[in-house]
Formats: sequence, C-alpha cells, structure tokens
Amino acid sequence: MRYIRFLKYPRRSYSKKEQSPTISSLITITSDLGETFCSRDVAVAADLVRDEDGGSVARKVCQWRAGMRNLQVDISIGDVAACPVKLHVAAAKYENADDLREYLNGTGSDIVSAWSETLGLAGKTTGSTVERRLLSQNGKTLTVREEAGESIARHIWYEN
Repeated sequence: MRYIRFLKYPRRSYSKKEQSPTISSLITITSDLGETFCSRDVAVAADLVRDEDGGSVARKVCQWRAGMRNLQVDISIGDVAACPVKLHVAAAKYENADDLREYLNGTGSDIVSAWSETLGLAGKTTGSTVERRLLSQNGKTLTVREEAGESIARHIWYEN
C-alpha cells in the first residue's frame, strides 16, 4: 500500500506561468514509513473541493513517473471566489473514495489519497494535518488524520 503525502502543505501563491493565483503543494507517493517511493507511472488528480457542498472548484491531472521522489502540484484557481476549499489528491483512476473493500479484493487502488485541511483562498493557508477518508466494508466512512511533512514520527487521530 502507498500513501500520498504533502511534503509542502498546500498554500496560495501566484504563478507567473499560469498568470493567475494558484494553490501549490509538493507531494510524494510513498510506503507507510517513507522508505520507498511509488515505482510505477500514476496519473494523479488534484481537486479543489468546496467545503460547504463538496463541489469541485478546480481540477488538474498530473503525472507521477516511476523513479520520482516528489511531484509539484499547482492548480490555477482563476476567478474563483474566496470560498473555503480542501485540496484532495488521489490516483486519478480511483479518485472518488478510498474503498477498503476494493483494496482487499484487489480491484481498487493501492494508493491512499490525501485531503488537506480547509484552505481559505482569501488569506494565508497554514495547515498541519492530512485527512484520510476510508470507506469500510460496512459502507461507513472512517476519517483518520495524520501530521503532514516528511517525518515518519507522525501523530494519528481517528474521527468517528
């Protein structure tokens, strides 16, 4: 199993290349202890999702290449109103949910997605935890939070 991790937490910036405000983050796809990186090509979908209703505000698909250690993700937010959003980064083929039933059956993704804390587009974005949403065998979504960053010494919280 692999995990998407935020090495640099999502933040608002201005992209000269895109000529617009962006949400930027540096991610990696790694094993649970961070000792090995994903060794195959994976399409990675990054979505900015409105906090209030879960609707997508902006989306970008990036390519993780075998041998990479990290991937820069920049999503142009253009004329989006300053509404609170979360950044969701997942394997593009399996972006709807991290379904444990599919994983256990071998039909789902072996890459667990990451959700940021709420990002206020109007001001500074500072966050420190990553949210994992896992769909259990009984259909209930389990939410687990962990500290972001490169350290393997992470605190983990389960939310009911």
